[in-house]
Amino acid sequence: MPAEMDFTDGELIARSLAGSDEAFGQLMHRHRGSAYRWALGICGDSHAADDVVQEAISRVYANLGKLQQAERFEPWYRRIVRNEALMALRSRALRSEQLTDDTTDGIDSNMNPENAIFRGDNGEAMIHRLGAKLSSQEKKVVDAFVLHQLLPAEIAEKYGMTMDNVYQLMSRSRMKMKEERAEHEIREYIREHRDHRAGEQMILSISSKSLRAAWRSCHNSFVCSLYSAMPAGARTKYSMTESMGLTSQAFRITIETGSIDSSGPYMYYWEPVFREGLANLGLSCEISGDGGAAPSPFMLSKGINQIRGAISEGRPSVVWGLNSAEFGLVYGYDDREQLLYADDGIGKRVTRFERLGRGDSEGLFVLSIGLGIDAIDPHVAVIRSLRMAVRHARTEKTFLGFAAGLQAYDYWAEAIRCGSVDPLGSAYCAKLFANARDYASRYLFGLSEKYAVFASIREQAVEAAGLYGELSTLLTDLHLPGSQGKETELLNQARQLDTECVGLLASLIDKLETVKAGETLWNKRPNQAR
Repeated sequence: MPAEMDFTDGELIARSLAGSDEAFGQLMHRHRGSAYRWALGICGDSHAADDVVQEAISRVYANLGKLQQAERFEPWYRRIVRNEALMALRSRALRSEQLTDDTTDGIDSNMNPENAIFRGDNGEAMIHRLGAKLSSQEKKVVDAFVLHQLLPAEIAEKYGMTMDNVYQLMSRSRMKMKEERAEHEIREYIREHRDHRAGEQMILSISSKSLRAAWRSCHNSFVCSLYSAMPAGARTKYSMTESMGLTSQAFRITIETGSIDSSGPYMYYWEPVFREGLANLGLSCEISGDGGAAPSPFMLSKGINQIRGAISEGRPSVVWGLNSAEFGLVYGYDDREQLLYADDGIGKRVTRFERLGRGDSEGLFVLSIGLGIDAIDPHVAVIRSLRMAVRHARTEKTFLGFAAGLQAYDYWAEAIRCGSVDPLGSAYCAKLFANARDYASRYLFGLSEKYAVFASIREQAVEAAGLYGELSTLLTDLHLPGSQGKETELLNQARQLDTECVGLLASLIDKLETVKAGETLWNKRPNQAR
């Protein structure tokens, strides 16, 4: 049997994926020199380059199974190193620009701040302060590296570890300590940039019972949170069905095209869609962040101050990713303890200021509702909501790797045909979209009643409502036990139904636009044609 150093990259990759740490260590050792040169060429600092390589090794270890062609390992690895190096440079630039002088005291301006985690002047104090999250094994390795200045090879020999184990422990330790340090700096930054116009603590009274009821009936966490955060007057004026319809959330469908995982439904450009939808409810909003990345101290401070300001005026805020990839409600804060009081429909929870936007679904997004500048005519709001639905179905673009509107059904069916679909993710999407189409059906039935005096409008709304009800049933059936092997057929039928529904909405818009401005909807004779 040949020694592992005689194996090709492809053979080492196969052995690594089969569970051989020795094979992975040999693969990394073989390319370590090249990786270091790639990193050094971007960072321009030997310590930073060494950190980048260790981070890259961790990335390779976690993602090696995603490499499609073993012969493409070197360029794939080079891209990972390049991305890590650029992220390190970007982190240095962001910290330099956004942190106050106090938060950067003690960091050499010529030193990569990532590297300062392990190479501070007072290593022992830093380990004590920042190492609370480290396991005993991780602390042992960090202590040997920082306090005793041992090289990774010497640490491996001292503790009977493989080099790969040492690098993994150092990489995990660095990530944990970076996180702890960042949170410490964020806490200080927020404390120094607190908007003093709001009080130190305020917790609004919300009805957990009504919140649970909203979440049980509607699976769209944005609309559930929005409805719960609405001013009392707006909540009295609009039902959950009208909120789903007027915001056009009842008509949306967005999926991840590769495996149809659970990330798909909310992967679209939130701000324009939410602003337009809220305007149809006669509401405005203030927004911080876009949900796309963990926030800088500046952005996090901005989001926290927005939440504090809104709550001090009696308005909860809608926030992304409190506990999972869903929206939730923040209804209270405590400056002294730096805590947020929130509810995500599952239960009440407390979140530290510095963890906002840094959960499993990294990304800061805070939306605080305000009253609209001008009252909106309900007839105009209906037309605008249906235009949003048609535009979404036919022309809306979204992020790379995701599909929105009618084309989403095609990618969904293709993923099932190719066998790449994530069953749990697909079932989640089907449940969410089936629930949305049920609300679309209810919304259109409601419109048929409101426009009952216009015969053709009423009839077309009833027809569209019936088709959306059928579509909801089809999507519900998609993952029932009896539908196994029929998923592609069901999705093709769903696409045809949705296409027909969108055509009816477009025709309905034309009819609604013939209702003249100022003409009331409630004083026509029942049989009057329109």
